[in-house]
Amino acid sequence: MCNEKHVVDVIKFYEECSRRKDTQSSKDTTKSILVFRSLEEGDREGIKALHEDLFPVKYSEDFYDNAVRNKSPTGSPLYCRVGLLNVYESGSNNDTLTLLNNENEMNDNARRIDIVGDSTQASMDELANFLGMDIDCFDDLDVENVISIKNEKSIEDAAESALNQRIVACIIGGFSESIRIRDAKLVEKLVRNFDNHPHMFYLMTIGSTQAFREQKLGTKMLKDCLKMIERVPTCGVVYLHVITYNVAAIKFYEKQGFYRIEEIKDYYNIDGVRHSCYLYAYFVNGNYPTFYQAITSVCRSMYSYFFS
Repeated sequence: MCNEKHVVDVIKFYEECSRRKDTQSSKDTTKSILVFRSLEEGDREGIKALHEDLFPVKYSEDFYDNAVRNKSPTGSPLYCRVGLLNVYESGSNNDTLTLLNNENEMNDNARRIDIVGDSTQASMDELANFLGMDIDCFDDLDVENVISIKNEKSIEDAAESALNQRIVACIIGGFSESIRIRDAKLVEKLVRNFDNHPHMFYLMTIGSTQAFREQKLGTKMLKDCLKMIERVPTCGVVYLHVITYNVAAIKFYEKQGFYRIEEIKDYYNIDGVRHSCYLYAYFVNGNYPTFYQAITSVCRSMYSYFFS
């Protein structure tokens, strides 16, 4: 995920677009791509608008301040990536590629590419330092930083509003040391051997706007995150909380291999009303669920599949 890789990804994509230019229909005047990078200071309002649109939970202003700095409240680095909608003109003699970053960015495409790579590289370096790993441990992750998307009506509509809100997907999470997590019972439920796996990863939020659901951006961003976590041998689990009535999210996590561990009563307070949540976990790097957790999770999933 180094800067050079971002530049190569964008250049290859641009060259492919140029190669296909002559074969495109004259009516196909615009195409859309998504660029993935770390959160930056200028993304604050965009990421706030996305969360308010997607999630019933109201996050504090500090949450957004910390997210765009890629820092947790304790100062440890976060893993924060966004998918940015980008539109470029095609089918003309002046085929150009425009990568959008923030309101005040320059018109120099090369500079924009550098920004995309540098922000991601810096955040991944901080994660490596926090985990006590080699600085280049994440450099060769097999993830796509630039992808093309289908030209559907919903995408075209989203592109028209992209000038005001270009962030269409996000994922935010972070590593913690097991011994520093206050809920000791939670750690005991999720980690079998604390010496082998002193780190845990908490997935705070993940989602994409409605127009991009069929593009499976959530799946891509989660899998990219899991690839990164699997590079960290000291991390044994990814865990998250999901409100009990969010059936779509529950099915999504279970499809990705998450185990439902337990129900936590009155976990969320939304507009003065208490809501329960489910604790889900994805086990990695040799850590594993207990036999009871595995069996009950499978039974719950089967019940939900046939009766929900």
